[in-house]
Formats: sequence, C-alpha cells, structure tokens
Amino acid sequence: MERTLTATGLTMPGAMYAKSYAVKPRPPTAKMSPATWYNHFTTRGHVGPVTCIATNADSSIVVTGGVDFSVRVWWHCPVHDAYRLVVVLNVDVPADQLEHAKEALKFCNRLNGMLVPTPIDWERKTPHGVTAVRPLCVKDPKTNMFRNGPILCGTGHGSLHVLDMSELPQKAPTVKMWRDVHSGAINGICEIVKKIEGGVVEFVVVTVSNDKTSCMFRLTTSATQRPTLIPTHKMENSFIYRWFLGGGGRREIAEELATRQDYHEKTCLRFESMVPDGEPKKWNDPVNYVMGLRAEAEDYLVVLAGLTKDGLHLLNMHGKVLHILRANSKRAKHLNSETGEIEYREVKCHTHHNVELSITNKKEERDGKIIYKEQVLIFVLGQGTLGEKEDHGFIAVWGLEDGVLGRLDPSGRLVFPAAKDSVADGAHVEPFCVYEDHIFEGSFGDHFEVDKSGPTCSFAVRLMPDRVTASVRRWAMASMAQMVVQPEHPANMLVNPGEDKTLLTWSHKSPVCSFHVHDDNGAALFSACENGCVYRFDLQGVDKGQVYDELRSLTMSELVVPPLVLLITSLQLLEFAFGPPLASDKDKDAPYYATSVQHVTVCGVDLYERFGYSFLQYSIEEMFWPKAKAVLYIMAFYVAIVIAGLDEVMDGLVSKAIDASCFTSRQAKRLVVSAARAAQGIVYLFIQLCSTVLVVPMLKILAGSFGCVEHGGELVVRSAPDLVCLGGAHLKLLFVTLLIAPCFLFLLVPFATVAGDASFVPSECVFEWKAWEKNNPWKQAAARKATTMHLAFMSRTPKFAFLTLFVELVGKIMTPIGAELLITKPMAQMMLVATTNFVMWFTTVLYAPYVDHRFCVFVQDIKLMIFLASLTGIYTVALNDPDSSAPTIALIAVVGLVLLGLIVKMCSVDTERPVAVRVDAIVDSPERRGDAKNNGIERSPLLGA
Repeated sequence: MERTLTATGLTMPGAMYAKSYAVKPRPPTAKMSPATWYNHFTTRGHVGPVTCIATNADSSIVVTGGVDFSVRVWWHCPVHDAYRLVVVLNVDVPADQLEHAKEALKFCNRLNGMLVPTPIDWERKTPHGVTAVRPLCVKDPKTNMFRNGPILCGTGHGSLHVLDMSELPQKAPTVKMWRDVHSGAINGICEIVKKIEGGVVEFVVVTVSNDKTSCMFRLTTSATQRPTLIPTHKMENSFIYRWFLGGGGRREIAEELATRQDYHEKTCLRFESMVPDGEPKKWNDPVNYVMGLRAEAEDYLVVLAGLTKDGLHLLNMHGKVLHILRANSKRAKHLNSETGEIEYREVKCHTHHNVELSITNKKEERDGKIIYKEQVLIFVLGQGTLGEKEDHGFIAVWGLEDGVLGRLDPSGRLVFPAAKDSVADGAHVEPFCVYEDHIFEGSFGDHFEVDKSGPTCSFAVRLMPDRVTASVRRWAMASMAQMVVQPEHPANMLVNPGEDKTLLTWSHKSPVCSFHVHDDNGAALFSACENGCVYRFDLQGVDKGQVYDELRSLTMSELVVPPLVLLITSLQLLEFAFGPPLASDKDKDAPYYATSVQHVTVCGVDLYERFGYSFLQYSIEEMFWPKAKAVLYIMAFYVAIVIAGLDEVMDGLVSKAIDASCFTSRQAKRLVVSAARAAQGIVYLFIQLCSTVLVVPMLKILAGSFGCVEHGGELVVRSAPDLVCLGGAHLKLLFVTLLIAPCFLFLLVPFATVAGDASFVPSECVFEWKAWEKNNPWKQAAARKATTMHLAFMSRTPKFAFLTLFVELVGKIMTPIGAELLITKPMAQMMLVATTNFVMWFTTVLYAPYVDHRFCVFVQDIKLMIFLASLTGIYTVALNDPDSSAPTIALIAVVGLVLLGLIVKMCSVDTERPVAVRVDAIVDSPERRGDAKNNGIERSPLLGA
C-alpha cells in the first residue's frame, strides 16, 4: 500500500528540532513579500549536520539530506551559474520523535530558541534523519543527453520516499512513501538501468540497511516533456532597450544561455510505479554501501557490489554472490622510496570501511559496429596489518571489465578470463595493488572518494580522522592524451604503491559528514558538513582547493552588507557631485576655504548651520595630523596583513582549534573555537572595510593633506594653514605616503573586485596582476565570488564581475583624489568628477553588473543620478552666483526625472522570484503508526503510511 502526498502550505510538524521551510506553491507571476524573501534566504539550508549528498550525471541537480528530517533539491541555474533551492521534502518523522518535533515548533519554544540559542544534541538518537539519497538519471541513446528522473530518499528508521519532480515548475512535485522497508537505517541506495524501450525506462533499485538485509525493487518511469526551469529573458535590439532599459551586455549573456538551454534535456522521467523484486536478501553483517554497474542478464556477470565489514560482495542481477573481495594479499607490491626498489609485504584486513568505483566506458569498433566496454576500478578502504604496521589503513584495488573480475597473471599483467570461467562462488581474488593510507594517525576515518572525472582514476580524496582536513593523493602516471598507445584498462595508468604523492591539502569550516566527487569540466568535490552547509571545491586548475559553490542559508550580515555597501558608496560619490562651496569676496585672500573651524556637511548640506549643535564643527588644524596618521596606519596594516597572508593564518588557527584534542571539556573547546573564529572574523572584516567603504574617506583625507595654496607669499597646506607645504614634517608625510599608498592601491584590486571577501583571494594569487590574461586569478576570483551562492537580485553577472567592480574601484580612487587636489580650480575639479561618474555609469550600461534585470536598472539609474548631479555642479561653478537658486532647481529636476524614469523602468522589466516548493510527507499523528492489523492491512516490506 502506498500513499501519495502533494505539496502543501499547511503548518505541519516539520523537520525535527528545526523550523521547516514553509513556502506555499505559487505561480511564477505571484508577488513575494519581504518576509517571503527573508524566509527563502535564511531557511534554504539544512539545520544541523548534512548526512548524505548525491548528484545526477551532469551535476545539474544536487540532492542533500540531513538530520533535520528534510531532503533539499538544488538545481544549477545557468543564468546565475549557481545552485538554487527548488524543492524541500520533509520526510516521515518516527512516532517516538514526533512529539518532540511538535514541541520544538511551538511559538514559545521558537521564540526562546531565537533569544537564547541552545546547542542541539544531534547524537540523541543515531542513526536518524535522512541517511541516503539517490537521484535517478539515464542517458538518452538518441540525443546523448541526460534525462532526470525521480529522487529516492532513505531514512534512519527504514522509510523510503520517491520524489517526482517531472511537472516542475508548472505543478508542485509529489512524493510516494513506503514505511518499514527496513527495520534499521537505510545506508545506501543504488540503481541499475535495466531496460529502455521507447519512452519507458525501467530501473532496478537496491537498498541496504543496518538490519542486515537488502531489498530490490523494479521502478518504472515514462518520458514526459517538462517546461525548462531556465528563465527566459526578452532580448531586443532597440536603442531604448539597450541604453535605457538595462539591456547593455545582455545579448552576450542571452546567446551563452541559449547554448546552455540546448544542452539541458527538456525530456524528463515521470514516476509510474515501484514494486518489490523478490524477497529481501539477508546478510551476515550490516551492509554499509551498495553500488550498481551496467545491467547484465547473464548469471555469471557482476552487476552489484555491497560492502560489509567482512568484505566486498559482488553479485549478479538476481542477487547471487559471485565473489567476495577481501583486502588480503600475501605479496602486495610496494616501492621503497629510500632504496628505489620494489618490495613485497603481506596485507591482512580485519575491517572493511568503504568502497568506491571508478567507471569508464571504452569505445571500440567490432565488425563495423560501435560497442562500449564498461571498465571499472574497485577501491576498498580497509584496516588491518600492512607489513610490519599493525592496525593500519590501506586501499586495495581490483579491476572489472564488462562484469568480469580481472586477475594478475605471472607476468604482473591484469587479465580478464572468459566470462563463464571467471566465476567461483565466494572465491577470494587478491587485489592487484594495495596503497598505504598515508593520513592514518592512530584513529581511523572511513570518508573516502576517488576521481570520476575522466577515462582514468588519477587521484583519491581522503578525509583526516578530524573530519576537517582533506587530502588529495595522485595515483595516475599521466593522462591518456599524453600517451602514445592507449592502455587496455584504467588499471594500467596507476602508479606503484609508494610512488603516489599528495597533491593538495585543505581545511573545511566544519567537520565533514559526507562528500562526493564528480565531474564538472574537471574534478570537483561536494562536502556536506555538520554546520548544515554544503561546499563544492575545485580539485584542478589554478584555483584548486578553492570553494566555488556553497549550498546553504544566508546569514543576516550576508543579506544586509551588499545593499548597505552599495548605499554607502553611492552617498560617498554623491557628496563630490555637488561641487565646492562658492567663495564670498571677504574670503578670497584666505587659503581656499580653509578656515580654522570646519562644519560637518553631508551632500553639500551644512549640518551646523541647520541644527546649530557645537559637535558639528571642529578645528581642522587639530584634526590634521591625527587623521593623516590614522589613515597611513590603516593602509600600512592592510598591506602587512595581505602580504603576510594573515587571513589564511587565521583560517589555519580555527582549523587547529577545531582539530585539537587536548581540551578537558567541550565547553573549553567551544570557548577556544569561538575566540579563534572571532579573531578570524575581525581580520576578514578589516580587509572588507578597507577594500570597500573606507576607500573614499581614506583617500579624501590623504589627498586633502597635500592640497597646497598660496597664502601670505608662501605655499601652505590648505587643510592646515599653519603648515608650510613640502617642508619639514609635511615632506616626511609626503615620503611616507609615497611609500605606502601605491602598495595599498595595488593590493586593493584583488580584494575590491571580490567585494572585500578575502576567502576568495589566496595568498599565492595576490600578485597575479596581469588582469588582461584570460585565466587571470583575479578575474577568476571575481567570477567565483559572483557564482558561489544564488543571491537572486543581488547576484552579479559573472562575465562582467571583475570589469564592473574594477571600474567602480578606479572611480572611488580618482574622485576623492581629484576633488581634493583640484579644489582651488572648481571647474577642473567638477569636470574630472563628472567624467569619472560618466565612465562608471556608462560601464554599467555597456556591461550589466547584475543578473537580475530590474535590480540592474536600479543600479544603473543610481549611477546616472550621480553623473547628472555632477553636471549640475558644473553648472553651479559656471554660474558663479552663491545667491542663485537655479542650481538647486536644476538638481531637483534631475533627481525627479531620474526617479520618474526609474519607476517606469521598474514596471517595464522583469525580475526573478526564487521560490522553493515544500512537500510534506510527515505522519502527524502517532496513532497512524499503529499496528497495521488494526486497519486490516497485511504488513509487508512496502507497507504504506
């Protein structure tokens, strides 16, 4: 019996211990309130550890499951080049935990949790939550494109859910739920494509559990047309669209988007049915992992691989064990790095922890037909005796080809016997090589992944026992493209044990619960962490080890800081657009507007004259040296931090604090970790402030220190009339400034073009100044910052991120320096300010700074208003009449016209509404989980809710 549920907006006992994502299904044209926007950004990630993660074949869909009893489906949006949350599934909550979940959702408890946050004990009942996820995907043999199918989800209490998203985005997804498929946690789910006939695709689905059983099902799907999830953008060639409706640069984006739309298959697989395929298979031990290969009808070909602590069991299509692979070897080859000679040592494994497969399809031509050989490398992570090392870790390797297990011949070659001769029920086959687990440090971690990005397995990723530090080991000799003769099997590419080397080591922000290696135009790694976040790391190229995708909720600062920085920067530049105050006749003999007492002004408004408070005026002579010294100290400290790589040092300090095992209590460790993170946050905040909102005021103060005017027959500093220009102390100030300021301005560029986020600028890329090169690290960092997270209307256009931010930085440098140094020449000053503002506005017109069309128009009109205000400043200087009201009227007219045009534009262009649909599959009453006999239902492995 099965139960079908649809998306709902009702308040139900959602994710345990946590607030559930509560967004009702809505049509694409529905308006979103600010509360909905806030809810989407702050609750789209998991609450608590992310226990499992999986992707489809092309990584366009990522599925994550957590201890909060929720499954989240993330879709890679080509427009933003970032992952966007599309579906949240709240799975079935066990009866013994349901009341606690209801209690946690009460208003008083929620309010108390917000005011006084308390640590959540996620280990209260293990295993719990969602423990396994698997998106089904098949490659269309005709179009050679991938078709996405239903998503399978297993829980810690043995329930199985099938999520069907075939009708998104027009209709909400549906979920079918089967309870008590297993009596324990579902540890793994795999699928095998059994049959493709027309539009019907049949899968064989296998689930394994802690209850020492595995179940096999036949799942049937049918092909259906689905509207694309990629938003369409109307492109026009008209003059008005390009120059006044934010269309600049969007045609290139649209053309690139069209190619991506052609790549994504519009045909998906709709769930039809799922029925048991035979009785559950019993095992001697809990099954920890299961993996599927290509479907083979013959009984003597390997199709499935299931791992227990006793070894890896290779099974055929009917569940019969063909081989049991144990990581034992009497003569495991090893290269002695000191002597350079091959040695042999004995390997005895007492526990098998993990298994990974690297599968490639080799194209061959036989009798005029193209066939594909399925070549597999099997890697088993074990623990035992390795030579003279006891209780050590190692990785054993076997080879498969078209379901046949390979063996070493006397010459050391890997050969594959005839299929029928390869089977010996339960027979032991030694691995052809065994690699030492170099990260073994007295404790053991079972997190292990291998390269799946190419025709050969070139590296392995291991997680240290601390579950924070990851390491990449190189295994392959070279790429196949570099070889004269192509190898018969990927095993021929592996180096001897002992010749493998560490390529990369990096630390995570939180302990890792699960990870997954995939191919994204190169190898990449998804890491699911305890803090509810999922990070994707690049494992190849110049930016290897860097995060370039984050699947998580946003913090309050991440929501507030970008608009706030935009507002502050606009006000700072707008202050220079009104021109200098006009001099009266009595002041013409004094240093140009340098009176001993200055008034605080904002956007040309004298606040002292308006309000009369004494604190709104100050003596410039007394403030000259403190301000100049403070600016130079800040610049020098910034340069020292960047050159020394203090941000990376603080990252390492936080990692060491998390890894430390010397603390006597958890509270002491939590305190030390909090202190390290606070210090890290201070360094990051200092870099961000110096490269964003402090640029204009610091340069204004520094440039004002060198504005010299003639007074009393000698040159004096305009902002300090008692200080002789270029003499004595002022000459020393000039020397120090010329020493520090150029270094500061140079080091601003890589950080300002990533909005001040130091995590995107590794120390080795700070001095890569050749920005005109295609793969320049500065440009890649800016693009990576723009695409790391889906920020909806705040997402920058990746292609133009570096250019637009660089031009803005140049404008923020030129405007205060030019305005202060040319203050004695008002017309030249305003011409420079107006030209700079025009360049900044024109750049946003030619190259759209933001992906969202409406927000891009808003930013462009802000720049336009600043430019037009600077034109009124030129008119004010040309008029040279302090008593005239014409400049004020012109300014009001300009602002009014821009605001009116902005309103018209905002109504004429579209914006994206990132709404995720919630699906509840939760039993909201313990009575519903009563004995099935009371309802007249016969209990079975597929008993429905």
